[in-house]
Amino acid sequence: MSKVSDYKIEKFVSLKDTPNEYIQGKYVTVEANGIDYGDVETSSSGSSGGGLNYNYYFDTATDGNIASGTVQLNSTNYPAVSTIDISYYDKDGNDLSNWINSWDDSDNSVKGTVTFQSVPHVNKYAMFKLSETLDTTFGSGADGDVTISGTVNLNTTAVTPGRTYADMIAYNVSSVGLASCQTTEIPNGIEANDAVLLINIQGAGNSQIDNVGNYEVFIVDSIVSTTVSFKSNKTKLYGNNGGDTNLGTGSDKQKVMLMRIPQYDNMTIQSGASITATTFDTAKYGIVCIMCKTKATIIGEINTDALGFEGGSQGGHTGASYGRGQIVTTSYNPNLGGGATIYSPSSAAGAGSYGSRGSAGNLTQSYTYGNAELSKVYLGSGGGGHYHDAGGDGGGAIMIFAKELDVYNNISSLGSAGPAGTGGSGGSVLVKTNKITMNSGNISSYSSSNGGTGRIAIYYNALMDSLSNVNPTPYTDSLTSGADKVDYNTDWLNNSGTFEDGEEIIVSYAYNY
Repeated sequence: MSKVSDYKIEKFVSLKDTPNEYIQGKYVTVEANGIDYGDVETSSSGSSGGGLNYNYYFDTATDGNIASGTVQLNSTNYPAVSTIDISYYDKDGNDLSNWINSWDDSDNSVKGTVTFQSVPHVNKYAMFKLSETLDTTFGSGADGDVTISGTVNLNTTAVTPGRTYADMIAYNVSSVGLASCQTTEIPNGIEANDAVLLINIQGAGNSQIDNVGNYEVFIVDSIVSTTVSFKSNKTKLYGNNGGDTNLGTGSDKQKVMLMRIPQYDNMTIQSGASITATTFDTAKYGIVCIMCKTKATIIGEINTDALGFEGGSQGGHTGASYGRGQIVTTSYNPNLGGGATIYSPSSAAGAGSYGSRGSAGNLTQSYTYGNAELSKVYLGSGGGGHYHDAGGDGGGAIMIFAKELDVYNNISSLGSAGPAGTGGSGGSVLVKTNKITMNSGNISSYSSSNGGTGRIAIYYNALMDSLSNVNPTPYTDSLTSGADKVDYNTDWLNNSGTFEDGEEIIVSYAYNY
């Protein structure tokens, strides 16, 4: 899906002028008694002001899944429209991200006005007053600037000044609705306008795994008792195959977690310091997820080593994986990605797998899973347990959404070692950023003992140096084709007709100084 910038729309009080033709260099201003036009110089570079005009194609779909060079509304009934989805690239491939990102820079409650003008039908237009950006990829910055010193478990520690509950407090989920979920206890520490991660971490047995790894980021609208309502509808499933049923904490339930995402402005992890999480406890945890509206600077590290699925216990237990926990077996069968084993005095065991297959002796039967682009996020699998020794644990998961990311040291999600090479596999590392600078830092997701690699996906618009210190080799893509979006509830617009699919339109923007 193409990266979009979304803006809140408000109804116009009146139209002072109705344009009957498009004139290059004209832009729209909003006055107390309506809308007027003025002359402004135009350029091809984009700016924080108005007057620039770029051509797009209109997409009549309403799902937000737009292609480069297109604009989309979220309803075909224009008075019911609540968001605008616009690609960072115009129809000719020009990168307009700086211009589009500047639309909400005004300190005024009304940020400005965007106009769509049809090219083939000059009397057709749509005009929107923008008051709030909905591009929440990097968060609101509401948790302010933080500096991390020492080792900090964000599942148990409040870093944000004034918080009583942990910055990344997490709860198990018993059910999900279209725009809400039910937690198994009162979700203290989560409030309206918080960002939250909803993710299915482990299935209800190895046959009920279709929805494991599904995740979405939501903005909280309200909380009543154990019901958390979101400002947008979910688009994925979180329960047994084909649905949202059978959520809970038991071994036969889908393990779904709701976790608060801290929305820092700037975050600095000092030298020798680290951010980590709680080890997956068979129901939740194992994941670090952070947003930074402005910049994340990693001088220390973010570390989820061995926080994933557990290695098999001594006595011939397979490693745990994304379908179920460890089990005792009398054959060499693996547990999906969990390392295989056999229960006997001369038992052999295999390493865990994820992005690649683990190995040890003749037990290489475990399976790879997931996908390179990390549209699903998984924990790493555990290695198999020997008769006398336990297998290694899989790596956890790391999700970083930062407008700028500077890495000077380590971001790591390694699997731990096990006896005779039965290590756990690496976990997941997902990065979405406008600009990344590695500074000879490292991003790692592999095993320290014959386990399989994890998976790393990095979405960015600007790479300032090299990704040579990323292991395994990451999946990469521009942020414009890989970012998720979150929609707010919004108002409606005014227009003179509707656009056809593929109709060429001119997009212009007037900044409210």
